[in-house]
Amino acid sequence: MMNVFRWALERLLSLVFVMLLVLVFMRCDALFSSNWIDFLLAFVALGLMLKNHQLTNRLEQLNQAKKKDMRHMMDLIIENRRLNQGRESDQRSN
Repeated sequence: MMNVFRWALERLLSLVFVMLLVLVFMRCDALFSSNWIDFLLAFVALGLMLKNHQLTNRLEQLNQAKKKDMRHMMDLIIENRRLNQGRESDQRSN
């Protein structure tokens, strides 16, 4: 549940950031007085938002892989301890 909340918050913040960028660039219209610059800047902002989304997805994938590897390592450690205890009990009985 917390991951869903964090994901939604990140998306909302990204959208707010892009909207603020677009608004700032729209206000620059008085300086440049040309619509193509606004379009170009909005396109760049959209590209940055998309790249942020891609990087966030990749980071989530890496975190999931890390969790999976950690679980596998813990399973191996538990199995190793179990084998060592079995070996020690065999040595004690001999």
